[in-house]
Amino acid sequence: SRGYEFGVEQGLYDRKIVAGITYFFNSYSNLIQCPPPFVSLENVANAQSEGFEAFIKMTPVNWLDINFEYTFTIARNVDANVPLVRRPQDSFNIRAEVRPWDDVRIGAGVTQVSNRYDINATTGALMQPSDYTLLRVTAAYDVRKNVELFARAENVLNRVYEEPEGFQAPYFQAFFGIKAKF
Repeated sequence: SRGYEFGVEQGLYDRKIVAGITYFFNSYSNLIQCPPPFVSLENVANAQSEGFEAFIKMTPVNWLDINFEYTFTIARNVDANVPLVRRPQDSFNIRAEVRPWDDVRIGAGVTQVSNRYDINATTGALMQPSDYTLLRVTAAYDVRKNVELFARAENVLNRVYEEPEGFQAPYFQAFFGIKAKF
């Protein structure tokens, strides 16, 4: 495969606001996909993906970060002139993190995925699965310089969605743990 990207990033107001945009293009030879019933592989001889990613990161006060990210992707099987599966055209993320105390971080994020194609797990036909929106909540506490307690909740709204088609994603999940750096 071959690819390139070109982007710009600009900081404003002493980098309290940083915005950027990147254009990307990828060309693939012999891309392997796994169609239903998921027991064999499929070769896509020539495929391409292109699009752009844009972001805005804001730190209006020293204890708050807000991030907006958007990705637009067009991914195609060039020879068959059909969309590549499992590559959303639109993906949007918004995250916020507050630091109420020096060693504590609390955050929340929303991800929206839409306009994607997949292969129907029952019929094998090309289809557009439902869009989905996920909510994540995080918390972390730095116990010492290299030791962190963390908690993360995924799919907080308990949404039913499939990524990829035919494989239902987990409902609400919670993770807790300790991270240590040596």
